Amino acid sequence: MCKLIEKIVNARLTYILEKNGLISPFQSGFRKGRCTVDNLILLEGAIRTAFLRRHHLVSIFFDIEKAYDRAWRYGILKDLFDLDFRGNLPTFIQEFLKQRYFRVRLGNTYSDVYCQEEGVPQGSVLSVTLFILKINSILSVLPSSIQKSLYVDDLQISCSGRDMRFVERQLQTAVNNMVTWSNRNGFTFSTQKTFGVHFCRRLLHPDPELFIQDTPLTLKDECKFLGVVFDRRLTFVPHIAYLRKTCLKSLNILRTLSNTSWGADRACLLRVYRSVIRSKLDYGCAAYGSTRPSYLARLNYVHHQALTL
Repeated sequence: MCKLIEKIVNARLTYILEKNGLISPFQSGFRKGRCTVDNLILLEGAIRTAFLRRHHLVSIFFDIEKAYDRAWRYGILKDLFDLDFRGNLPTFIQEFLKQRYFRVRLGNTYSDVYCQEEGVPQGSVLSVTLFILKINSILSVLPSSIQKSLYVDDLQISCSGRDMRFVERQLQTAVNNMVTWSNRNGFTFSTQKTFGVHFCRRLLHPDPELFIQDTPLTLKDECKFLGVVFDRRLTFVPHIAYLRKTCLKSLNILRTLSNTSWGADRACLLRVYRSVIRSKLDYGCAAYGSTRPSYLARLNYVHHQALTL
């Protein structure tokens, strides 16, 4: 009964937010008609455009420490009030958030009961919408020259330009604004898991020097963003290698099930292949499908082996 009420409240809250355009268009998390592929194509298109213009593109991928557990409850209620929510809905959400208790079970042993002072309860449908509402304002503090995308708490910003000093200044301003916003709203960016990538086909150019909370930002040659590996030259070779290795391991399931005397029939094997292996190949193909055909041909071996089995 409680989960049913949460779904009803979440449906009405989401309808009002979408109808009035209160959620940023760059937020793709848990919204109808949106998925992770939107953010992947947005980043891939920005990198391709920068390469055509012979520009540098530097992208930063942020990681928020314990995002759901540190969501500021008073801030959520204040955001609802600022959006002119009155009456029973804010009252229900206030009662929904407060007096949450939990304990840890190890075998048959239970720990003491603790009260969760901040954060939204994980596993609830309504918690995701409230978290998206709380983190929605972070995109408003970014300069207009910054390209951004957000999937719940997976935040990515980028800036392109011919002059690296311009890109460095714009990104540093954006990072400083985001750190100030996070301090006001109770979030903390992980300096160890937050990193950047300098996308450029010419490897002789110096990388920018960026800082987050007086800590130098780490720059990597490749990154895994929403399940797809982006390398700095956008060849998608590391992602194809990772995808091939993962799918070849999954072929062992088909080898176990396929046998001429006692194995599963062809329809069952095809169903297993489509759900376990083909789904991995299809995910993100709209982004990594722009690479060279010779690189994509490395995935044909997986497909042929599966059909043979």
